[in-house]
Amino acid sequence: MKIAVDLGISGALATSFGSEVCVEDIPIKTNEKGKKQIDVDALISWFKEVTAGETAPIILMESVHAQPTGSIANFSMGYSLGTVQAIAKTLGGEVILIDPRKWKKALGLTSDKKKSLEMARKLFPQLADQLKLVKHHNKAEALLILYYYMKQLGDHGV
Repeated sequence: MKIAVDLGISGALATSFGSEVCVEDIPIKTNEKGKKQIDVDALISWFKEVTAGETAPIILMESVHAQPTGSIANFSMGYSLGTVQAIAKTLGGEVILIDPRKWKKALGLTSDKKKSLEMARKLFPQLADQLKLVKHHNKAEALLILYYYMKQLGDHGV
């Protein structure tokens, strides 16, 4: 089993069980101040449910780095990375960090979210209904991280 994570509050989780692929949003909740945050309890439950019976699930995440601007966004991405990484490791998963520039370059992509959506719709036509809107780019990128990893290994289950 492989799980690819597009990090962030609007992030997504793509899973591969052999040839079956699924994608969904990272669970979020609104805190007492009205701000959205990762629902850690729901994420732990999700990981437990999808990895039940798996001996060593592989969790793929982008290796995020601080940017010169956008300290709030940097904090959010770092928090997401740490949260998901801790949950995955606690549940026995192998975490693999992938440089976003590397996987995007290998797939001929840039930071253009529309291009990521287009490619994900072509590669995963069975999930096209979940990739209709521009705001679904996080689901597209989670799927593309999964696709990149599987193709690098020569695993054609995706």
